[in-house]
Amino acid sequence: MFSPLFINLVASGEASGNLQGNLMNVVSHLEKEYELNSKIRGALIYPTVIMVMAGVISAGIFIFVIPNVVAMFKSLKVELPLPTRILIAVAEFVTNHGFLTVAMILGAIAVIASMRKISYFDKALHGLLLITPVIGGITKKVNMARLTRSLGTMVKSGISIDEAVVITQNTLDNIYYKTIVEDMKNAIKLGNDLSTVLEKHPRLIPPMASHVIFVGEQAGSLGDMLMYLATFYETEVSEVTKNLSELMEPFLLIFIGVMVGGLALAVMTPIYEVVGSF
Repeated sequence: MFSPLFINLVASGEASGNLQGNLMNVVSHLEKEYELNSKIRGALIYPTVIMVMAGVISAGIFIFVIPNVVAMFKSLKVELPLPTRILIAVAEFVTNHGFLTVAMILGAIAVIASMRKISYFDKALHGLLLITPVIGGITKKVNMARLTRSLGTMVKSGISIDEAVVITQNTLDNIYYKTIVEDMKNAIKLGNDLSTVLEKHPRLIPPMASHVIFVGEQAGSLGDMLMYLATFYETEVSEVTKNLSELMEPFLLIFIGVMVGGLALAVMTPIYEVVGSF
């Protein structure tokens, strides 16, 4: 019911006599985490609706449109091109084996869901998210916001840096950022600074963040610097998610154009060949 971060903040507050202050830090952290998750979900609504509608339209074409023109295609005295033959085969399979098609789709969803539990596929998926245009930038900002917010909240609440890093690792989803936090744990054991670890991962940790954390470590204000970075990246996520529909619109249009163009090409090519033969 309660996360390790919640429990350790309460324990630190009880030990230091600052329980009220730490509970307020918990409230602030949970509010920011809720806002971050809400913005991500809201940004994904538009592309999800587009993808679902594209799937529904494609299914409607295969079920209701293609079967009506299959007889005409078969009556044409021309060799059908490969895309048309594939289209006809898929349409006939969907029409004749409707329940099997639904079972295969549900099975594919179940397989994909189970693959996420395998660490190898999880690593591949997280790596793909980081290099995908638009999505990759948002993923990095979200993980940076969670990393700095969790670590900063605990440091400011009086939790030792080694314990704070261990707990922070559990708040992250992306396996590559978890690996960075694992390196941070090892660095602390050796007496090294966190910034020295972060500087080794410029593709995931922006140099600006590494410099700010270095300044915080040297000045003894690491908690304040981490909270500053958390606010900065949360603002960045907010600005990007506001314009996500505009950023993703070209990719969605290309996807829909390729799908509709492929279907139209498969349907119209045999007709043009017959007309051209006269």
